[in-house]
Amino acid sequence: MDEIMLQRLKEAGVDVDGVFERFMGNMSLLRKFLLKFPNDSNYKELIDGLNSGETEKAFHAAHAFRGVCGNLSFVSLHRVVAEMTELLRVGDLEAARRKMPEVEKEYTQIVTMISKL
Repeated sequence: MDEIMLQRLKEAGVDVDGVFERFMGNMSLLRKFLLKFPNDSNYKELIDGLNSGETEKAFHAAHAFRGVCGNLSFVSLHRVVAEMTELLRVGDLEAARRKMPEVEKEYTQIVTMISKL
């Protein structure tokens, strides 16, 4: 990856050192997983669960989405999704819904960065 790519990753809240370590320095594999991220169904499932009032569905989607974000070292997005996951774990759907604008902001930033790869 070139310096511009590294800067884009950092600006989008990615722990570059952590993700390089996790992918054992395999940049082509990292790129492959980054490009798959916008198509991950967990984000859509999370929104669907929140909108339909299905707390359990939203929790399972948030939990899985949190894992994906963690594996890709999306630090900022992972943090806010983890907070939402815990709210859903205890059944606080309304508080989780109030977190959604922050999740959406971080998600959009990551997806925008990925679209420039």
